[in-house]
Amino acid sequence: ADPLLEMEILGTKNNGIAGGMFGNARGYDHSGIDLACPVGTPVYATFGGTVEYVRDDVPSGFKSFSAYHNSGGWHSKEAFNAGNAIYISTVLNGKEYHLCYWHLDKIYVTKDQKVLPGQLIGTSGISGNASFDSCAGAHLHYGIRYFNDKGEIIYVDPKEFLFAEFNNFGKNINDCD
Repeated sequence: ADPLLEMEILGTKNNGIAGGMFGNARGYDHSGIDLACPVGTPVYATFGGTVEYVRDDVPSGFKSFSAYHNSGGWHSKEAFNAGNAIYISTVLNGKEYHLCYWHLDKIYVTKDQKVLPGQLIGTSGISGNASFDSCAGAHLHYGIRYFNDKGEIIYVDPKEFLFAEFNNFGKNINDCD
């Protein structure tokens, strides 16, 4: 099943509270939503655009951040937990945004490739911090960001761009038609 169609936000490991929500659901800023799905679930582009960044060499199966960091998986200040990732540049409502797909297993697109909405771009995985013991499990981290006038990265709530409606438990409560 496609996590962007089924739309169930991943809860936390121990208490089931929807820690995969955008914002401060975990006690710190979370830059997207975590959509629950098993490893190998097809992931499709939500909007058309150009692939601006691909990383597909991050291993999985780490017990802690230090083990992950020491493996070379950590790769930048703003996306150190992303694992295997795709960033797609698109224009929404006249403004340029970047769609972020993190923790992937397989990636089927390349940098500078044009993609269409609904195009298969990869499969979900547990790369990056999704493989830590403290993580709630396999999921797709989906984020949307832009650069402000000062060149700073600003993440926005992806739910503002999706047709899904979520209840307090992270379950999609409409059929996304």
